[in-house]
Amino acid sequence: MGTNTKTTSWLARFGIPAWHNDNGPVVVELCAGAGGLGLGFHAAGYRMAAAVEIDSAAVATYHYNFPNVTVLGPKEAGDIRKVSGTDILAAASLQPGDIDLVIGGPPCQGFSVAGKRRLDDEKNTLYLEFMRIVEELEPKAYLIENVPGLINFNNGSVFEHLISYWQGKQARYQVTSSLINAATYRVPQLRTRLFIFGTREEYPTLKLAGGNLSEADYTTVADALADLPLKLDDAGEANEFALPYKETAEELSSYAKLLRGASTKALNCIPTLHSSDLQARIGALLEGKIDERTKHRRLKRNSPAWTLRAGTREDTTARPIHPTEARVISIREAARLASFPDEFEFPNKKSTSHMLIGNSVPPLLAYNLAMQIAEWFSKQGVTEANHIPVTSTPYSYGVDICQPSMLAIS
Repeated sequence: MGTNTKTTSWLARFGIPAWHNDNGPVVVELCAGAGGLGLGFHAAGYRMAAAVEIDSAAVATYHYNFPNVTVLGPKEAGDIRKVSGTDILAAASLQPGDIDLVIGGPPCQGFSVAGKRRLDDEKNTLYLEFMRIVEELEPKAYLIENVPGLINFNNGSVFEHLISYWQGKQARYQVTSSLINAATYRVPQLRTRLFIFGTREEYPTLKLAGGNLSEADYTTVADALADLPLKLDDAGEANEFALPYKETAEELSSYAKLLRGASTKALNCIPTLHSSDLQARIGALLEGKIDERTKHRRLKRNSPAWTLRAGTREDTTARPIHPTEARVISIREAARLASFPDEFEFPNKKSTSHMLIGNSVPPLLAYNLAMQIAEWFSKQGVTEANHIPVTSTPYSYGVDICQPSMLAIS
């Protein structure tokens, strides 16, 4: 990433916002990571007041891409076990009662069926710290994102605790849960996640809904990557790992156009240097097949990607192989598959950035959920949302779903 912070506003980046000029409900993001969830809410017009994050690379990435958001972190300053609601209010210059919504995704490695599912993983209890901060801030609503494996982890005890947490508490919330596949909202990734939405008892509940796309209409890997450079040899440090977009005879997909926006170069194109033996092996792999030695798997051009995994710094995950090249995907290609706009910049360190992307809620999914929640806010008269008719139809404000006149104009 560059030395200067960005001045980019994400408002209306994915479509028409519910509120203009960032004057929507006030949001605090916990366990914020690189900011995928927050980006979607910012794009919908919410006011992102503060973020809390323990990881140094995630904090640097968040601060660089959201220079106007107060970030508590890294390390102890962003450890939700040690941060209080009072700390957050003071850092963001807010008063009790100012916060409308708390969002975030407590670490999920211990719950994931793709991980080791250790009962003694200390991260398994961080959801309790998330709930403690909600209890201290008393927002009108909160949103938790996690892996579906949380539902049956430890015989379902964690999920049941999250649903029944408010019984006997002074603050009372009603809770709903939803399993939502990001692909139903145009994200070119088969990524199903659990979303738990809590609303204060004086307000009606809201069950978040998935998008209305059928599998035949899912965004594919080819749709997402069509204009990104294939050869990364020239993406050296001298060029800040940025390369010109690829010329293509076919018209770009609406998804690629949306993510590219007004960018003139593809950032984060740092190459991975494979051995000649590995290059030969993965170059011979058919789409969808796995290199048994490394567990790298080649993406299919005409399908969405499977879930991009984060791994950890100690246990890196095997990154997908590009559908046509004898290499794994670049940071920018992973970001495209996760619906991060091309101007959203990640560190040029491969293991770090792939971990940040794999841990993130796809911003386009987050935007569509934010628009559903915006309708809920509008119905309660909590704050007046623009352009949101009262309807029972799930919102799908992603690219190609709304009318062209409703899309944001750069």
